[in-house]
Amino acid sequence: MTVKQFAEGLSALDDRYIAEAAEYQVKHKRNPAVRWLSAAASLALVAALGIAVLQGGGIFGDTVKLENGAVLRFEKSGTIGASSLDMDVTMQALSQTQLQQLFPDLQVEARAIFLAEDGSLVGIEGSVGEMKLLVSCSDMPLTDTVLVGEEATSTVDGVAVTAGRFVTDKNSRGERTAIYYASFQLGESTFYLENAGDYGAREAVKTELADVLQTLLKNGEPNWALLQAPANGE
Repeated sequence: MTVKQFAEGLSALDDRYIAEAAEYQVKHKRNPAVRWLSAAASLALVAALGIAVLQGGGIFGDTVKLENGAVLRFEKSGTIGASSLDMDVTMQALSQTQLQQLFPDLQVEARAIFLAEDGSLVGIEGSVGEMKLLVSCSDMPLTDTVLVGEEATSTVDGVAVTAGRFVTDKNSRGERTAIYYASFQLGESTFYLENAGDYGAREAVKTELADVLQTLLKNGEPNWALLQAPANGE
């Protein structure tokens, strides 16, 4: 199975958000065991579903002040382009011991992705509570889409953090979902965080993401040498 095949069947937004935002029948096959997409892939799938998620500045606050005094700015979503991707991979669930070694002070659930050919680590996909966490541990592209457009970049503890946000249209019950995301690089690793919640709780959604981001920055790049590819290649 390939990462491209994974991506075709996944959405970085929870299925319930998509169902509430638009009456659309997803035609791609879904694989519940794998949810591996970058921020660009998230936006691409939303666009493909025809969901009107882009809102202008001023719809809701686009900044959050961090504990160290830095201000993290979230820009509205951009547009989508495309490229190609095809890699054979294997996956391995990580133990709580491994996760605590890799991500101290965070309650993470995740699995590692390895190249099937040589067992080299490609990345990590998982969550911190309800928050999506993706980490690319190599220079290989992990999605077949690219984000094109304006982005907001803030400096937090000397690290450039690119952040964005969007909000779905009202569903049949008059509800909207606010989604915040941020990406940054530590050493050779690129991190992506995404948090979503009810529009009325958007400040809490934004603050939760900022708290996890600060902890990841404080921890620094994880020691990926702790991980080894599955011996049986599965």
